[in-house]
Amino acid sequence: MKNKLGKWLVGLSLALVVALVLSLGLVSTLAVADTRIAVAKPVAVDAEYVYDGTEQTFGLVLPAGYEELYEVYGNKRTEAGNQHVTVRLKNPATHMWEDGTDADLDFIFSIGKATYDMSGVQFVNAEYTYDGTEKKVEVSGTLPAGVTVSYIANTRTDAGVSMAVATFSGDEHNYFAIPYMTASITVNKAEVAKPSPDTTEFVYDGTEKVYGVQENALWEISGNKQTHPGQYTVVVSLKDKNNYCWADGSVDDVKYDFVIRATGLSGADDKAVLKGASLDPSWNLTVLESTISAEAMKLSHYNKVSALYTVELYDGTGAKVAAPNGTSLRLLIPEELRGKEFAVYTLDGKNAAKTVEFTVDGNYVVLAAGLGQFVFVYQETSLFWLIIVLAAICVLEILLLVLRGVKARRDRKVKTYSVAGFLFIAGLFSFTEVIVCYALLGLAVLLLIANIIAWSVRGKKKEDVEEETAEEEPVAEEEAVAEEEATVEEPVVEEPVAEEPVVEEPVAEEEPIAEEEVEEQPVEEEGIVEESVDEQPIVEEEPVVEEEPVVEEQPVVEEPTVEEVVDEQPVVDVLPVVEPEVKEEYPLSYKWSFMAKLLTASPEMKDRYRAIYSHVKGFRKVNVRLSWHKARISNGRHLLGQLIFRGKTLCLLLALDPAEYTASKYHFKDLSAKKRYAATPMMLRLTSGKQLKVALELLDVLMADLGKSRKPVEVPELKHMALPELLEAGLVKEQHVRPFGK
Repeated sequence: MKNKLGKWLVGLSLALVVALVLSLGLVSTLAVADTRIAVAKPVAVDAEYVYDGTEQTFGLVLPAGYEELYEVYGNKRTEAGNQHVTVRLKNPATHMWEDGTDADLDFIFSIGKATYDMSGVQFVNAEYTYDGTEKKVEVSGTLPAGVTVSYIANTRTDAGVSMAVATFSGDEHNYFAIPYMTASITVNKAEVAKPSPDTTEFVYDGTEKVYGVQENALWEISGNKQTHPGQYTVVVSLKDKNNYCWADGSVDDVKYDFVIRATGLSGADDKAVLKGASLDPSWNLTVLESTISAEAMKLSHYNKVSALYTVELYDGTGAKVAAPNGTSLRLLIPEELRGKEFAVYTLDGKNAAKTVEFTVDGNYVVLAAGLGQFVFVYQETSLFWLIIVLAAICVLEILLLVLRGVKARRDRKVKTYSVAGFLFIAGLFSFTEVIVCYALLGLAVLLLIANIIAWSVRGKKKEDVEEETAEEEPVAEEEAVAEEEATVEEPVVEEPVAEEPVVEEPVAEEEPIAEEEVEEQPVEEEGIVEESVDEQPIVEEEPVVEEEPVVEEQPVVEEPTVEEVVDEQPVVDVLPVVEPEVKEEYPLSYKWSFMAKLLTASPEMKDRYRAIYSHVKGFRKVNVRLSWHKARISNGRHLLGQLIFRGKTLCLLLALDPAEYTASKYHFKDLSAKKRYAATPMMLRLTSGKQLKVALELLDVLMADLGKSRKPVEVPELKHMALPELLEAGLVKEQHVRPFGK
């Protein structure tokens, strides 16, 4: 047994040795069999390639005669971008790389974008003087080849300052985008020389006298035609104070003294004129104006003295003389008494008053009493009835308080009516002061009107609030998308069809916010004129109340103006509430212009605006002008439509009567009830291609009424601008908004 085991072990050992020898011999044979020639790998040159319009070659360090060993593919490129460069052995059976491999080598060939040289292009501020023609600001210098420029708001006609934006377009594939440029365009007011005063000495002769300043196309004149003796004021006013000013830069009315002197001897400033045939020209008439109280005169029928004249006549030696027989004395009526009832008294040395008969001639009274002291007196209006009216108003306000109920807003009502009571008491203590009583009467009337309004609208307040908030309710994005999908699928038919009722889900109540901060953007457009009169301020959203779903089609949201928000506020307390001064910095928010909203709007919204703009500009003499809040479509001074934003949705308002289209196929919102939309009461929400088509059809109807002809117009693309760029261009403004409730 042991012999057999030993034989098996010896045999196994011999077999292992033989296998080991054979394996070593095989490895040696295989190693000796790979006799291919080793080739050095090419190395990429460390270089940066920038587009220059010519073909460029990828840099590789290649040995001499490499063409016989390997081939290079994709190492030539002209346009900016990336591509692969491949190096491949021609005969991998006889050659290999120095690391023993023979796989293709891959390199990335990258050519970067170039930067346009804009050093020779400038967009500088322009300044002009108003002359009624359109002024513009444009870039100067030579643009690089292939670069074009377009402008936003680079024209202006009226005096003022606006900001223009120049945007550039070029080869976006091979060049970096060119930053936009801004410049201001200033139109200064045209200066007008003030008319020279008329130095003519006018003397009364019964005929009309005309002051020597004539009206023209630039100014208008009043008070330049008079007949009777006196001192008058001629007023010269500029007709267009927005675009013209006087040579000194002011726009205030220019006034001139227009004096018509009476014949005879004249006292100081023509306050007294003595007329008569026997007057010696060497004599001197003197007039002294002084004051005296009604109590000193002991008058019973008159309680106010307006003026006291002391008139005396002196000869050439300075001696006082009496007025010759047949002379008449003309005294200037005090300005506050002209056209009113008054009396004239003459006084002796003891202030004893004696009435004087007189006649009125223009601004003068004619007396036959000779010389001496003359006083103009009048009766001040009795205040008895004013006090009665004040008392009646107070009683009426108390009745209103009872009718409205003490429980309804008790604190506000108590404060209001306690002030009314104080007015009545103050009126009793100021019985002799007419100005004070009139002021108190005015305050009482204002309080009465405020309380009548508050009482009359109390019952309707809840209904009005729900109606207003429903109209001002912002449309959620989900509802807008649903509406867009529904309107896109619905085919457009030529015959009027009834719109299917749209069931709108009630909108959840939202918290009031200080300002809508939706990143939506402005319109790019030529010939933009800023509006000054009908410009609306930035609108703040009102809190939204819940509304029951209705089957009828819901109106499009309309934002209230600041005036509407003010009208909805309750009557404020007359007595001011003194609050402690709190110094705090309110949070920063942004005030977006129409242009800023459009530049940050979705591409679809921009395309719809461009379609409207192209369609409108295709009509002769129809302009699109931009303001901070909207774009106005007009033909001269005839307003045809407006483009505004409601949330993120672009809306078109047309100068069409909605009543004529109530049974039509068109889907629109009737804004006739809103005063500020009276000129453009039909509103279309451009939420889909179908609504855009409807808008273009209605524009054609509107333009057809004007007899305009269609011409094609190309509209450039509206490029996106980031918030920092909009802030720098003045299209978005920073503001600190006071939080709601503070």
